[in-house]
Amino acid sequence: MNMKNFFNLICFVLLIFGAEMTALSAGIDQVKQLENLQNAQETDKRFADYYEKLKQSPKDLNLHLELGKLYAEKQLYELSLMTFRRALEINPQYSEAHYQMSLVYRRLKMKLLELRELQQAVQKAPQGDKYHYYLGVLYMEKTHYDYKLAKVQYKILKKQGSPFAQKLGKLMGLEE
Repeated sequence: MNMKNFFNLICFVLLIFGAEMTALSAGIDQVKQLENLQNAQETDKRFADYYEKLKQSPKDLNLHLELGKLYAEKQLYELSLMTFRRALEINPQYSEAHYQMSLVYRRLKMKLLELRELQQAVQKAPQGDKYHYYLGVLYMEKTHYDYKLAKVQYKILKKQGSPFAQKLGKLMGLEE
């Protein structure tokens, strides 16, 4: 029986027996806890699915990327970083792994490592407008404020004709 059916069954039983509203509320809380448990089990299944797929294709960069993102989503940051590093061992030019690592370092408030990884992403994928944009944004933040470097990223985005150029330009006060 899945969780939705279980929830509906509990509600139906409580209504039939004329349970008071507090009992219904307690039942709903229990169902929410069960749903959270089911979500955890689904996450565990997702991990298991990735592990199984990686056994079949250990050098699949996309699998490493998605597993690393799942680890980050579950706040398993060290595992996330290890998974992205593994992807970089397979392909040192894989800019998306650097970008994802920068996002993890951002969550960990490790600003210098965040900057380093984003710079690596830009270096390895100079046409990656997303990377230039976020690097420009980073240079506009208090921790790394450097208007000149942000403007370099803006100019690159303008030259590429990227829609990110306007967003960065607005942030910098260069565009309306």
